[in-house]
Amino acid sequence: QSEEITPHLLRALQEAVERPVDSKDKDASFLPLYAIFLLAQFRDRRAYPLIVEMCKLPRKSLDVLIGDTITEGLPRIIASVFDGDTKPIKSVIEDSSIDEYVRGSAIRSLSILVHEGVIEREEVIAYFTELFRTRLEREPSHVWDELASEAVDLYAKTLADDIRGAYEKGLLWPGYMQPEEVEEVFAMQEE
Repeated sequence: QSEEITPHLLRALQEAVERPVDSKDKDASFLPLYAIFLLAQFRDRRAYPLIVEMCKLPRKSLDVLIGDTITEGLPRIIASVFDGDTKPIKSVIEDSSIDEYVRGSAIRSLSILVHEGVIEREEVIAYFTELFRTRLEREPSHVWDELASEAVDLYAKTLADDIRGAYEKGLLWPGYMQPEEVEEVFAMQEE
């Protein structure tokens, strides 16, 4: 009954964005969590701006609302409701005030959209190049780890030197992806 419940799910998301819960709220509703999964299942594009706005909430509020979904499901949820405009995703990635794991999930969503054939690989690699070279703050964080990982996943061999440089500058944590793994992948043929 997706048509009947969708307006209620969208309203629940809107309310979650407008009135974020407190981290001490033990009785917080699970409805926003169910809403994002159901709206993603329905591939309802109207949820896209709401989910992006939810990503901008403080981490403590997000933990109450969606918990581990931040890293486990959020990338696929964003990709499932994507409306064709990458600017909202990029606004999350580039905003240093947003939680690093949320930003990493936004990066991953772009990679998923490439794998699903929704956006062009070259477009995302060009954007990743901008992130590596100019658009990200020069501090170690999960954002850098996820960026490098997704660049490798997309076989962005043109970024090999940027990734090496990020390791040398201490921006990447070798425990997330070892430099040897990067070299192994880029030593392979693109196919």
